[in-house]
Amino acid sequence: SSGSSSSSDVASNDGHVSMHVSGASQTRIAANNCAQLLLPALVRRLRGDDPDPELPQQPVRMQQQSTQGGAEEMWKPQRLRVRVPWLARLAWAAAKVARRFGTEAEVRSLQLEVAHCCAASLEDPSATVAPRDAANLLWSFGALKLWSSMLLQSLRPRLLGMEQQLSSHDVANVVWAAGQLEVSDSDVLASLSRAATIKLQRLRPAGIAAVLTAFAGLYRGVREEQRPLDVQRFLSTAA
Repeated sequence: SSGSSSSSDVASNDGHVSMHVSGASQTRIAANNCAQLLLPALVRRLRGDDPDPELPQQPVRMQQQSTQGGAEEMWKPQRLRVRVPWLARLAWAAAKVARRFGTEAEVRSLQLEVAHCCAASLEDPSATVAPRDAANLLWSFGALKLWSSMLLQSLRPRLLGMEQQLSSHDVANVVWAAGQLEVSDSDVLASLSRAATIKLQRLRPAGIAAVLTAFAGLYRGVREEQRPLDVQRFLSTAA
């Protein structure tokens, strides 16, 4: 009868929905398990505790006496040398994983190693950083509210010369991250404020909201006349 047919259709649809939900849940569990395994492995690799057997290791002479009484040459773990673009992608992806799967503890450990590797890569003052890479690095640390003076100091000279190069999307992310991290460097904030003013006409509503939220937090309780001129200029222009 039509009634039994209708009942069968509903049962069949419910079954499909149930299978779909179950499949999505299993995928999430599998992805979470993968993240739990992969993140610590990445930490070990970046730290040098788990070196790539295909990469040459550099011996470091330690002032340690062997059982025979002579000096003994020992192997000391060396942090993996990784270019900044790859570190930025890794940090961005890790922050996304932390938000989706709740693996903040593992991701925080990874981000600290990323900061070490980034600082090592930028020891050369002539080393450059692409604006999008700087934005992704800062956004990933801001998303976890993870302060790293090492990362900020290594990026500082690059940020100061980047206000004309940052895209509107990058400006919003960097300023938002500065707010999350409660950055107090007046020169960096002035440079970011100028960048935000330059890109104001291209900022999307969400980007404007992100910048305004950051400045509201950074200058909470500060009178208008006491705010940096560049910040006040952005706020006046945005209004």
